[in-house]
Amino acid sequence: MKVVKIPGLLIISVTVFIVSCLEELDEIDKIAQYTWNPKLAVPLANSRLGFDDFLLESDSTSIVDVGTDGLITLAYEENLVSQTAETIFSVPSHTINTSVPVPPGPISGQLNVSQSFVVTYPTAGAGEQLDSVFLKGGTLQTDIDWNFSQAGNFTITLDALTSNGTPLNQNYNFNGTPGDRQFANSNDLAGVVMDLTDNGTATNAFRITVDLNIIDDGNPIGAGEQFNISFQVQGPLFQAIFGNLGSNVPITSEMDTINIKFFDNVQTGAINIEDPKAQFTFENELGLPIAVNMANNLVATSVLPGPPLTLTGPTPAPVINAPDLNNFGGSVTSNIEVNQSNSNIPAIVSSLPNRVVYQLDGIMNPSGPVSNFVVDTSKVNIGMRLELPLFGSISNLEAFNDFAFEGEDLEDLDFAFIQVLVSNELPFEADIQVEFLDAGGNLLAELVEGDPTIVPAAVIDGAGNVTAPGEESRLVEITQTKIDAIKNARTIRVRASVTTSNNGTQSVRVLDSYQIVIFIGIQTQFEFTAG
Repeated sequence: MKVVKIPGLLIISVTVFIVSCLEELDEIDKIAQYTWNPKLAVPLANSRLGFDDFLLESDSTSIVDVGTDGLITLAYEENLVSQTAETIFSVPSHTINTSVPVPPGPISGQLNVSQSFVVTYPTAGAGEQLDSVFLKGGTLQTDIDWNFSQAGNFTITLDALTSNGTPLNQNYNFNGTPGDRQFANSNDLAGVVMDLTDNGTATNAFRITVDLNIIDDGNPIGAGEQFNISFQVQGPLFQAIFGNLGSNVPITSEMDTINIKFFDNVQTGAINIEDPKAQFTFENELGLPIAVNMANNLVATSVLPGPPLTLTGPTPAPVINAPDLNNFGGSVTSNIEVNQSNSNIPAIVSSLPNRVVYQLDGIMNPSGPVSNFVVDTSKVNIGMRLELPLFGSISNLEAFNDFAFEGEDLEDLDFAFIQVLVSNELPFEADIQVEFLDAGGNLLAELVEGDPTIVPAAVIDGAGNVTAPGEESRLVEITQTKIDAIKNARTIRVRASVTTSNNGTQSVRVLDSYQIVIFIGIQTQFEFTAG
């Protein structure tokens, strides 16, 4: 509840101000006893307001836009981001074990054994066909052992794994002693490029070539003697991946909420906005096209009783474009509009939502395998703008607001008249009532008696444009009887019911040029006794 003392009601604010000033007089006991019974007529307000002033005051979270035709649009904006590529894609760890048999028999001088084989590297996602991977972390652990006794050397060529253009080849000279029959080495994979094309002939594959030289020591090679190799790619982290990254790969965004405070205090009524829209801007840094599923991913909660409403479209899911290799490291922007022709957004807005929760998801490569790329930090930046153009109709849209109040401050007030003069260019009328409630919320009195239409609607034409202002002159009396009734009040409830021109049966346009001029004057009488 807003805590506002007497200023919630203009008439009372003036009276209390005067009384409080008198109470602060020094040496009041020296004044002879007398009764002072003045009448005071004061102009309290003479204001000219546009509807945009009201919007900015009532909903600080909104943006008030004015079109070239002057039509006011109430807009709400939020931003989302999708998952990053490194949370969707990965390069798995992998162990490669192989053995190179050494032909048995005597050696004549030197025995050369050479073998080349292609290793298939597994992928984390189904259907992925990778060309290359740029790594930012991980380890290549190499472990080799052999069971023959001769001396010699070996070279293992790994042309597919390069660091600054240099292959991660493994070289070693062994002396043939029993303690020198194994080799271990560890390479940091940060900055390493994996070429998985086997010189452009395949995907998900690279070649390992072993060259082994064994020197004759007078002893023959025994049966079953061999050269055993183990490569372990441990915890690889990618910086970029190139190739076909699969089909229908799921992706999702974070969740966010738009709070539409404009509807917060609405209690009953109906509203129809002719052309509401949700504008989505997608800035795609991923090198994959994405079919974005919006249906069922936007849920609106109304201020009125009833279940939440879910967005039904657009369908089929629109596809956002992706950057190509010529735009590596960049992004491509796509715009998608959700409107009355492709969704149920008019029904969502008409439900008077004060809270809209949305989270988008989609699938990458929805049309099948294509050449892709991703960078570890690449993502989709999403901008969402909900637009509510003020072109439509309202029927008995009722809202109220409560203010704290201390009725005993009216002790010295005898009566008051409030003069209200209104010239309204806005195409809706407002019934306004001020209720005085006790501590238990019970009604003690109402300020306005009879017809509560304080603000009359402007006259409109067939297109919903204002042709003449609505005018009203009203004198509201606050009698001593009413003052006595509200001295026990603890809450002022200001209740308003708004309907557009022609009883809400016709759509109207609210332009920024429309204004409402209000003059409020007051005449009060209070009694003050001193002595």
